[in-house]
Parts: sequence; structure tokens; C-alpha cells
Amino acid sequence: MLLLISGCRGKNSFQDNTLVVQAFIESKINQRSFDIRIFDPPPPPELQGSIGHQGQVRSDSIIKKLSPLQVYINSSIVYDSNFNPNQDTTKDFYLENSKPVNGGRDLNIEGLKKKRGVILNSTTAEKFFEVYPSINLKEGYGGFVSFKNLYYSEDGKKAVFQFTYYRRKLNSSTSIVYAEKQNDGSWEFTLEIVSIS
Repeated sequence: MLLLISGCRGKNSFQDNTLVVQAFIESKINQRSFDIRIFDPPPPPELQGSIGHQGQVRSDSIIKKLSPLQVYINSSIVYDSNFNPNQDTTKDFYLENSKPVNGGRDLNIEGLKKKRGVILNSTTAEKFFEVYPSINLKEGYGGFVSFKNLYYSEDGKKAVFQFTYYRRKLNSSTSIVYAEKQNDGSWEFTLEIVSIS
């Protein structure tokens, strides 16, 4: 799965912020197409373990009547101390002179566009799982999204991070996202699923 989006410019900005993750959220998660309710049930197997879909979309009249999709996004990016992007990824994607960010990184989603039919909620994992039992899964629940191990190359033209999408205990997936900045300033994303439950 490849996605092209606009990225931010400037060499130093890539190593010091989370803009590539924000761009990924804007491009893929902050979209009505992320809502499994717009597809004819039951959700196909590829959707249950990924963010891809090739099924039939319901009619506009049904989609317009759906309550807004509520997606919960972890407010920080965490790091595994033993994770190495050049050893723990399976794609030929080497980040020359890459450096991890010490500790976690705050992920600010306030600046993302407000989309009709989609509501992005910034929260922590602890707070999400506290309220999860009271969430009405049929009324707009869009899952919990979290990111880990964000690394940039020295020149800021490549990035890699882990993306986890949790809907229910037996419906979640983790992917590695490879991002490459194109000559026109856009980002190309490639997702590689590494686990499905």
C-alpha cells in the first residue's frame, strides 16, 4: 500500500519533531474511508488486520446518517530501548546515521484538519483503556491508534516508525511504516504488516 502526501521541508525539522507521523495520520487515519461502517458487512479479513480495504462501499444515503467516527490516538510516541531500525525491519530500508529521540515524544494532533464525519481524540493508553469498557462499539468507535520507534535519517529524507491499530482484543494489527520524501516534497508511505490478532 503506497500513499503520497505533502511533507514539511527543512533538514533539521525531521529529526526534532513528529511531523511525518502527523502527515501519516492526516493522509490515512483522518479519512472517512478508515471507517469500517461504510463498507458492506461483515468486514473482510484484510480490513480486520490492516487499514486497507477492497470491498464495496455502502450508498451515500447510509454513510451520511452514520454518527462521526471516533478515533483515539495515543498522545505520545514511545521507544523500545533495544529497537534498531536497520536490524528490526524486514524491508531493505537503511537509515544512515539515524538516531533515536531520547525518551518519548509528544504527538500533537490539534493542528490536523477537522474532517466531516471523523473526530480525532488525543489520549494516553492508560486513559483509553480505562474508558474502553464504557465505549459504545457500535456508535462510531474507530479504534485506538498508537506509534512507536520513530527514526529519521540524518538528511531527513527517510523515516521509519511502528503503527498499531487496536479495535478490540482480537482485532488489532501492527505495521512498520517506511516513509520517503520525494523530490516534489511529498511523502511516500509503504506499510508492512508484522502482526495481526
